[in-house]
Amino acid sequence: MQPKPRQVEWAVDQLIQDNLDNAIHRPANWKNLGMPAYSPGDYFTQSGLVGGGHVPAQVMLGVTMQESNMWQASRMVVPGVTGNPLIGNFYGISYASNDQQPDPWAINWGKADCGYGITQATDRMRLSGKEKPGEGSSLRYDVQRAVALDYTVNLAYGHQILTDKWNDTRLAGLTINNGDAARPENWFFALWAYNSGFHPQSEASKARWGVGCGLGQQPGQPGMGCRAQPVPVLKPP
Repeated sequence: MQPKPRQVEWAVDQLIQDNLDNAIHRPANWKNLGMPAYSPGDYFTQSGLVGGGHVPAQVMLGVTMQESNMWQASRMVVPGVTGNPLIGNFYGISYASNDQQPDPWAINWGKADCGYGITQATDRMRLSGKEKPGEGSSLRYDVQRAVALDYTVNLAYGHQILTDKWNDTRLAGLTINNGDAARPENWFFALWAYNSGFHPQSEASKARWGVGCGLGQQPGQPGMGCRAQPVPVLKPP
């Protein structure tokens, strides 16, 4: 179902206070989707943050805005109506550094992003048996369906992923300022890892872009926007 932004904000507020399960109980065959009765916590339990605290609402909402414009369903689906889920690069089309498609008809299923819904949850969302190396086993089919079709479950999974990235980077010594989770600016490394993954020292031989958050998604490298700046701006006066 396509939620309204206010529904997303409400669900995030409930989620970070660990109250979403008390507020959301989906009956069997909710929205005629053929799923059993469930609550988001039946699929994803929320772990705590290393160092204490919780994910700030502003950070979680920022993820939903950047990843999907707070859309769970396709952009053609209006709020309150069910429709196809929003799926990132469903056809595996190659994009150039200027975000253009050299050949929009060059379908490559092996390169499909498989990011679903509001948080564009990608981890373990591939078809079982079609996982990419290092991604781990796919989620159960019923869990994948809930992530793709129910915005509250999608938020719960995205929250779990973001929490894991905070813990991974924190345990690796990657902190901003004093590492206080209540400060949105201190989530820089966790948000970086949310997109690029986190590569521990133990996997250095497999990390294409190096250990840590990975150079490939580094916010300061050319592919992430520096090329858009006029050359004179980068030159000393």
